[in-house]
Amino acid sequence: MLGAAHWGTDVAAPSDHAAVYAVAPGVMLTAPNPHHFSVGFGMSHYYVYYHVRVAPWLHRGSPIGTGQYLGRVNFGMWHVHISEFVLECGWVDSRRPTGVLRDPANRGTVEIGPIHAFRSTATAWSSLRLASAPTGSDPGTRESLLDLHGVVDLQAAIVVSPWRRMSRFAQLPLAPSVVRGYLAPLGRPALAFPPVDTIDGSRMLPQPPLLWRYWAWGTYHDNDCYYLPRTTCGENIVWHVAAYPGFDTRSLPDGVYEYCVQALAVSGAEAARCSDVLIRNT
Repeated sequence: MLGAAHWGTDVAAPSDHAAVYAVAPGVMLTAPNPHHFSVGFGMSHYYVYYHVRVAPWLHRGSPIGTGQYLGRVNFGMWHVHISEFVLECGWVDSRRPTGVLRDPANRGTVEIGPIHAFRSTATAWSSLRLASAPTGSDPGTRESLLDLHGVVDLQAAIVVSPWRRMSRFAQLPLAPSVVRGYLAPLGRPALAFPPVDTIDGSRMLPQPPLLWRYWAWGTYHDNDCYYLPRTTCGENIVWHVAAYPGFDTRSLPDGVYEYCVQALAVSGAEAARCSDVLIRNT
């Protein structure tokens, strides 16, 4: 994926050009245009609606109530993108337990793929390593988990698969809310050695180029099938599960340990995976 992080929630429409209603009260903060507009109580907390053609009688300053008719989905879009901004936190997930788009029934599953190690270099943390599709070979130098030395970049694919899926389009996996990676004594994964690396979903991921300090090669997003007949969709998110600029194995004595990765979805679903690693610097 070569673009920025997706800062909101796509809500599937039941039909093309479907009616759109307000998810929360406020006033129209921006002059509506054919693409997006904002509703809220000032700039401290507001919602942005994208892909909506606003009703002609609404304008900047119009009072909006929850459930009020706002307009219709733009032809061909089949969804509304909703972003929520809170001054204290920035862009937040409206699907959180206290959010307007929460769905308590949608537990989903968190999937953590195998943990891999790579030599940590400057390109390991830049967009130069990313591919737009899951093809080709990783340009990084692969390291054995049983022969770690120096500074290594640890990676794992982590996605959330919703239980409730879209009916018209292929349901792509979602990103987890929290990712935690840490080294632990062999057989005792609950005891973490410092440092503990945490990707905290309460803060929005940074935009490029710093985004690639979180997403690694193999991350891609393909939603062509949403708009083009007979095309495919797919997604994978590979995370750096050790903090930038990599895990310095020289900070601990040589020996056998476990490297563990934990992930949490916004719904509360969670998963964990540990792999044996051998640190051998001498």
